[in-house]
Amino acid sequence: MVLRALVRSRVPTLPGQFWLLFWGRLVGAVSSSMWFPFLTLYLHQQRGIPMLTVGLLFSAFSFASIFGQMGGGSLADRLGRKPVIIWSLCANAVLVYLLGSADRLWWLALLSFAIGLFGMMLDPAESAAVADLAPPERRNEAYGLLRVAQNVGIVVGPSLGGLLAVLSYQTLFTVDAAVTFGVGLALLVWLRESRPIGQPGAAAAKPRGSYLDVLRDGPLLAFLAAYLAVTLLATQFFSTLPVFLSQDRGISTGTFGLLAALNGMMVVTLQLPIANWAKRHEPRRVMAAGALLYALGFGGFAPAQGIPALAALVAVFTLGELLTVPVASAYLAAIAPPEMRGRYMGLLGLSWTSAMGVSPVLGGAMLDALPHLWLWVFALALGCLSCLAFLLLRPDQRYQAEAEALATV
Repeated sequence: MVLRALVRSRVPTLPGQFWLLFWGRLVGAVSSSMWFPFLTLYLHQQRGIPMLTVGLLFSAFSFASIFGQMGGGSLADRLGRKPVIIWSLCANAVLVYLLGSADRLWWLALLSFAIGLFGMMLDPAESAAVADLAPPERRNEAYGLLRVAQNVGIVVGPSLGGLLAVLSYQTLFTVDAAVTFGVGLALLVWLRESRPIGQPGAAAAKPRGSYLDVLRDGPLLAFLAAYLAVTLLATQFFSTLPVFLSQDRGISTGTFGLLAALNGMMVVTLQLPIANWAKRHEPRRVMAAGALLYALGFGGFAPAQGIPALAALVAVFTLGELLTVPVASAYLAAIAPPEMRGRYMGLLGLSWTSAMGVSPVLGGAMLDALPHLWLWVFALALGCLSCLAFLLLRPDQRYQAEAEALATV
């Protein structure tokens, strides 16, 4: 209740239906964070699967996530946001429960693919629902609140998961399944459909267009190109950066965990005030500033020495994250036709999914083939290119009206 009073005092005009999504995201983030960080240990130690095979299972999850993002966005436009959200949560609950008892490799592979496919349908449907529910001048804060909820879950979940894993991994998966299914049932009862083109199933509500039509949207493609460069930088944080800091700077795993905690705590404490500030400024310039901070933060790892300097760089690129990510969601909501918001949000999520698949490979290849400092020189250049690309974006008439509202409220 204290958290709710705090955030509602800062964002008083968001409707009650949004808060259902907020609390669903918070509880779901705690629940999923209880088991996902321990999945590698479970597969390798409990099931005796070689680490190479574990990596392939994660690849199956990532590959399926691509189709989950795109399929979830399309279904959210065609069937409505609510049925996709409920289906994703309930299907994910069943699949995670089955994961706890799976003892065959083929069964684990199938479950990994299915969790990526059905679990990732949630994100574009939820993001589209937020765009439907939040007034244009409050979307920065609305998407910022979802990020706060996600990061609170990431901070709290692993501690609870560690306690449950002591009992058994099956207990861990069962608790997550029960909580996720409970969130799905709660939203089934209280969440209302927000799709702005009529009731699901009505003939007049059938949306026009497809992903081919979306991909003909020139301003969207320019935006996604600029945003993809940012996501390629952001995903280095948990892929190549820990290796570089360990090998080249002598940073222990525990110290890197504290740096990661700094990132999470900054999101929880600063995301709302920064989102409130960002809505008063032109979104393209805000995202450009965020990309520049990403560039300076990651590029700075090349010369940086010592824990204080490393912590300062984490703070710098985290500020870039706080500026760029929620504003990007609000920007996309502004340029997306209402009847195609799910597809647009699916492509935004696909930027992260693609980066998670490409970034470790690209960064790892550079670490293997070149002096390690060159990776961060490349990061600096990529971030600067993203900054320039955001500045060169040209909003069309769809965006102009809502951009003016964001800048003046």
